[in-house]
Amino acid sequence: MIENKSLNVKISEEREKIEENLISKELTKIELINKSLEEDKKNINLLLALVKEYEKVEEYENAEKVYKKILNLTDNYNEDLYFSLAKVLILQEKYEEAAKVFTNVRKIQNPCGVSEKPYKKDTKLQNIVHYTQFYDQYNVEENIVLFESFSAEAFSDNPYALFKEMLSNNFFNNWNFIWVLNNEELLPDQYKRKENIKVVKRHSDAYLKYLTIAKVLINNAVFPMYFIKKDEQVYINTWHGTPWKTLGNDNPMQNGNTARNFIQANYLVSPNSHTSNVYLNGYGIKGFFKGTLLESGYPRIDSLINSSTEDQKKIKEILNIKNNKPIILYAPTYKGLWSNPNIEANEIIEYIDNLKNDEYNIIFRGHYFVESIIKDSMDNVTVAPHSIDSCELLAVVDILITDYSSIFFDFLPLKRPIFLFVPDYEEYKQERGLYFELNEVPGFVTKDINKLKENLYNATIKPTLYTENYEKYINTFSLHEDGKSSKRVIEQLITKLENKKIKNKKIKNSIIIYPGKVKELCDLKHLEDCIENIDQKKFDIYLLFNRTELVSNKDVKHKIDSIKGVISSIEYSGEPNKTLEERWLFSKIKNATIKLNKEQEQIITKFYEREFKRLFSNNKFTYGIILEPSDARIELVFSSKNIKEAYIFKNKNGTVLKREGSKIVYLDEEFNTERIKLITASL
Repeated sequence: MIENKSLNVKISEEREKIEENLISKELTKIELINKSLEEDKKNINLLLALVKEYEKVEEYENAEKVYKKILNLTDNYNEDLYFSLAKVLILQEKYEEAAKVFTNVRKIQNPCGVSEKPYKKDTKLQNIVHYTQFYDQYNVEENIVLFESFSAEAFSDNPYALFKEMLSNNFFNNWNFIWVLNNEELLPDQYKRKENIKVVKRHSDAYLKYLTIAKVLINNAVFPMYFIKKDEQVYINTWHGTPWKTLGNDNPMQNGNTARNFIQANYLVSPNSHTSNVYLNGYGIKGFFKGTLLESGYPRIDSLINSSTEDQKKIKEILNIKNNKPIILYAPTYKGLWSNPNIEANEIIEYIDNLKNDEYNIIFRGHYFVESIIKDSMDNVTVAPHSIDSCELLAVVDILITDYSSIFFDFLPLKRPIFLFVPDYEEYKQERGLYFELNEVPGFVTKDINKLKENLYNATIKPTLYTENYEKYINTFSLHEDGKSSKRVIEQLITKLENKKIKNKKIKNSIIIYPGKVKELCDLKHLEDCIENIDQKKFDIYLLFNRTELVSNKDVKHKIDSIKGVISSIEYSGEPNKTLEERWLFSKIKNATIKLNKEQEQIITKFYEREFKRLFSNNKFTYGIILEPSDARIELVFSSKNIKEAYIFKNKNGTVLKREGSKIVYLDEEFNTERIKLITASL
């Protein structure tokens, strides 16, 4: 948050500069500030100085415009700015608008009657609390789109491709484009002075606000655990590559937030059927996902297909390549040796040293840690700056060397040589998991650096020798890559925004089951008995597990996969979004130490509807069944109005803790199949 004191100091500094200039130039202060702003229209300090001058001369309409611009540019929430804007609106007798602005003065509310200690010490908690308050209080605005790429670490990939397509489409002429970037310098100079393009930092107050008010959200990874898509919002998730490495429930490194984001999305963009299958089945969201799967090619590959001679010339200038020798890109995946990343860096440097040859140019792109070492230690190897998008870079590449990175799927449509250098293949496959064997993916495979070097040189002379069988791989992985993928996605988006009728899918009756804590195969006995006694012709069956229970236990996952009738299984991801007052109230309910009054019941009802939406988006279930009570979060989520009827059995010691605010039917019996038959027979 910007403090008033520091603001005043900065304004004073700007005024001193202005006073000095006024001595030599016959300009008013307002004219001089506006002249300075021509060079930097987003300079907040100049804008703050300008608005004070407008107020001095009682030009309140101009002051209003400047205050609105400052609020749009400020990254952190500042209630004083809202107060000042409301004041100039009142002076113009715009009372209704002023009243609306005044409601923003306390959007971030101080907790009332509860301890602030955990809040003040925990930045993550502050983000959750602030986001929750913004989510409840702000409305969606029709002309804002927010882009995020690789958790705000890049201005690139599919979001970048869709951003360019939207800029070129007249439909979005009056829209504001918000880019989430942790480093503002990543925004190219050509966009920095455009007033309708703004950068916000991830987890900043502005980010939290735009997440709740942007009409369109576009991401190639995931929004934070606290994110909940509103019904009025349109969320496009593009992910970031055709997966060779296992993902979702097939990968113990996953945390469940990806599946949760996919369920929230209106559109999942996919380049091919394999990726589509991983989205739905690998992440366990089949049935949960009620949006549209757009298997229409990858937007980012458009820049590769459509790259012009002029485009390629610019990329080569940035890379400082002045000769006509073949360009070889070495782009290995980062294998995650966080405990000692030097080992991986030194290994890659050794490989590059072996590959160097005066007959071609070597470009490197990889993990930032390895890149920094190469920059410092190797003069004749170019590290591709991340200001160049990967597909724009691939357009100038003649030969690609990689290992397990999905970058080779992007490169495939060009029909140029691909080399897969995989000296650790067996070990990596065992530890990380791969969807395909080496003979199922395109490229010349080798585990030997000398063999790689020899064939690399041959490929510069006769590249077609290494691309003879590419057609079958293109038909499998790149069939939709025609340079028009971005256009197809944006056309779908415009159709959605124009409210053109889209056929509603017929929804079958469904049951969601929480089996309780699952650590071993024997813990699934009740679940199997339950599912066997449900008429699967009448019901789709979904399962909810605690975090990591699926991904950390392969035996449990394989057993779940083998149970007939289960549509999808997901894990409870993250913690519930709660304000500080809700946290206090929830702690009392959790321990069953409070009887709720009417107002508290309303608060709790609002909380568990919000938490249901965070987990399941707009899904609805006919029945919810808790086989083994163990977690207050589960019980309150099952109390949502989106589950028509919910039941809970007693636990193993014959008791069940009834919680205030829960609409669940607490059964006075332990799990038994007869009760399951009775519950589901009512339809």
